[in-house]
Amino acid sequence: MFSSSARFPQRAKQLLDEMKDAGFEPKCATYSAVIRSYASHYLVSEAVDLFNEMKTSAVEPNIVVYGLLIDMFAEIGNLKKALYYSNLMEESGISPNKIVLTSLIKAYGKVDCWKEAQELYSRMKNMDGGPDIVASNALLNLYANLGMVTKSKEIFDSLRRNSRADDVSHTTMIYLYKSVGLLTESIKIAHDLHKSGLLSDHASYNAVLASYLAEGSLKDYAELVQQMVAANIPLDAATLGMIFSLLKKGHVSKEEILQLESAYNDERNSVKQAIVALLFSVAGLHAAALDICEQLLRSEWTMDPCACNVCFKVYASCGKIEKAFSLFMRMNDLGLKLDTVTCIDLTTWYRKHGMSERLRTNGVLEYRNGRLIMPSHNAVAAFIETRSDVAIQLVKK
Repeated sequence: MFSSSARFPQRAKQLLDEMKDAGFEPKCATYSAVIRSYASHYLVSEAVDLFNEMKTSAVEPNIVVYGLLIDMFAEIGNLKKALYYSNLMEESGISPNKIVLTSLIKAYGKVDCWKEAQELYSRMKNMDGGPDIVASNALLNLYANLGMVTKSKEIFDSLRRNSRADDVSHTTMIYLYKSVGLLTESIKIAHDLHKSGLLSDHASYNAVLASYLAEGSLKDYAELVQQMVAANIPLDAATLGMIFSLLKKGHVSKEEILQLESAYNDERNSVKQAIVALLFSVAGLHAAALDICEQLLRSEWTMDPCACNVCFKVYASCGKIEKAFSLFMRMNDLGLKLDTVTCIDLTTWYRKHGMSERLRTNGVLEYRNGRLIMPSHNAVAAFIETRSDVAIQLVKK
């Protein structure tokens, strides 16, 4: 009953009070469940009040209760209170276990007290099983935040020797090496993490993606984003920001980047998928790019001009002539005005297929002072429909 109320601390406390009103005497486990609920929501004063209440009721707190309070204060960076309850626990005759010591390491880490944290970690080495991965990562993170490369490497190498390094360990080392200018080492760890099968969340994926961005590895970057999509991990702002940075490295025009950034900032529908489709296309992952385009252009969806432009570029780069032509005509039918980027893609596409001279001689494309003057939407549409005489008149206007 109390475990099911863990997400609702006020309800859990209400149940506890109802028990007492009914004449029941709650045990330590019952108080512990409610304190856990308070602690998980960082309701500090409520957790402390209940701790005092249980002591007043002659219910002695056990190591679980003390551990919950110590960890709560460690998480919020209150080292003084964490140590207070740790001392109170030991005064009551309870020795700290590895869970409590790990919480204290985290508390020391919040205030950069690495020597004290290191002493606790050494103490854990004499306990059954030694330090666990949580304690190791806590100390590793503390060393890394202080730029202590040698100390960090000692822990990381030990974890790897014992096959215990997880995505958090790898991510910490990736950012540490990068922060101190050891880019080669950072990229190596990133590749190891990618191959390990340990990637699980935004933090670990973005750490590897950041290394691939620094390396300029377009294909590796795109393949990892594809892996994120397949794992149903939504791309966050950091991931998309890195995609923009990568695309800006000469892979697409400035006009396209500006258009995509504007659409993204406006939170327009489908723009995230369009960005990913463009990334896949320039990285040569054509099948994946085409799949996204098919989703974007489903008839029941409202077509977004930005998404259409990306899809047109994808179709053109993949040699899907009929699909590109069909999309262009569909845009025309829907009254979607061609923007500069789409016009550039259109003329590039025609040039690839030997049609630029035909376009030029029919008056749809015009050069002035050595520069290409883009036609209006109606002019290009007229030419597509073989009404070149109408197109010529529109261009002249």
